[in-house]
Amino acid sequence: MAATHPLRSRPGAVSPVPTYALYGESDHQETLHLMHCESIAARGSRHGWRIRPHQHDALFQLLHVRDGGGVTELEGEDSELGPGSVVVVPPLSIHGYVFQSGTVGWVVSVPEGNIRELIQTLAAGLWRPRHLQLTPGGQPAADVDALFAGLAREYEGRGRGRAQALRAMLSLLLVAVSRELDEKDAPSIGNRQRTHVQRFRGMIERSYRAPRTIRDYAGRLGISTTQLNRLCRRASGRSALELLHDRILLEAKRDLIYTTLDISQVAYALGFRDPAYFSRFFAARTGCAPTVFRRRNKHHMPVEED
Repeated sequence: MAATHPLRSRPGAVSPVPTYALYGESDHQETLHLMHCESIAARGSRHGWRIRPHQHDALFQLLHVRDGGGVTELEGEDSELGPGSVVVVPPLSIHGYVFQSGTVGWVVSVPEGNIRELIQTLAAGLWRPRHLQLTPGGQPAADVDALFAGLAREYEGRGRGRAQALRAMLSLLLVAVSRELDEKDAPSIGNRQRTHVQRFRGMIERSYRAPRTIRDYAGRLGISTTQLNRLCRRASGRSALELLHDRILLEAKRDLIYTTLDISQVAYALGFRDPAYFSRFFAARTGCAPTVFRRRNKHHMPVEED
């Protein structure tokens, strides 16, 4: 039986979402000291091509579909997978898949600590769960496909310098994916400005349960609130406050879908002093009350398997 793991440590917040080293495996493997790479079929076929919603405590994953497809559930949102799909799964992101039988592709899993510094210099989008759809037959899709395939071959081999080669190939893969995220998210933002947005997102991640004012965040970055808002809009099309609210809303959806916390507990855990205000906050951004959202998403609740 897989160990269950609360989304965050807080009283009464017991999540039924399993936490695995790799899906279906509760203990860490030696291969994960560096990384793990396997075909979608290697694991998917053993589980009827269905990977139920789960999370990884300290693993960063990239999944790529070459042929076939299916559906991914990423933080409670479903989207269609097809050739050219890349799914970015940071640690503790809740994700699951239903693949078409015979789907061809790869999953690369890396301990977060092995790549944290590298990711911090790349796209801020790599720290968020994402589904990136590359155009099949296009050059970016061909480049990413070649990098996944090459990394998989090297992983299966035992040649001299294998560890060094895997690190280099992983770096190239992350750069390629981050460039596509940059193209999608922020085609006109410069490196220095992008760094500010990355740092701001990092601050949000550490403090969204007790958020500061946007003025405080901007002050810590050494820029004005006007500058921070302008950079956030150029990078994401969202204001700084909207990005903060997006993160709070994401955690609220997680709690409503994947835990048994009542609405008041969800509100207090997210720093709201008044559950009624939380309900208004949630409804204004989703178009429905928290209770309605939970009822509509009951089908996402995972069932643990032996």
